[in-house]
Amino acid sequence: MIFKVTMFKFFIILALIWMVYIYLKYASNIKTKNQNNSDAVQKQVEHIIPCAHCGLYIPMNESISADNLYFCCGAHHKEFLKQC
Repeated sequence: MIFKVTMFKFFIILALIWMVYIYLKYASNIKTKNQNNSDAVQKQVEHIIPCAHCGLYIPMNESISADNLYFCCGAHHKEFLKQC
C-alpha cells in the first residue's frame, strides 16, 4: 500500500515537472518568434515620400531625386526642370 502511494506521488511530481518544462519551452519559443518578427518589420520599413509635381506617394528608392525634391517619374522631373 505504501509503495502504491509513493509511486503515485512520484508520477504526479514527474508529470508536474514535465508540464513546467513544456510551458517554459513554449514561452521561450514565443519570445524568439516575437523578436524575429519585430526585426523583420524594422528591416522592411521604407521611407514613403510625395512626388513634388503630382503628390503621389512612392517609396524613396523608386523615386527620381533632384535638388532635394523627389519625383514619381522622369516626365514629372522634366516638367519641373522646364518650369525653372
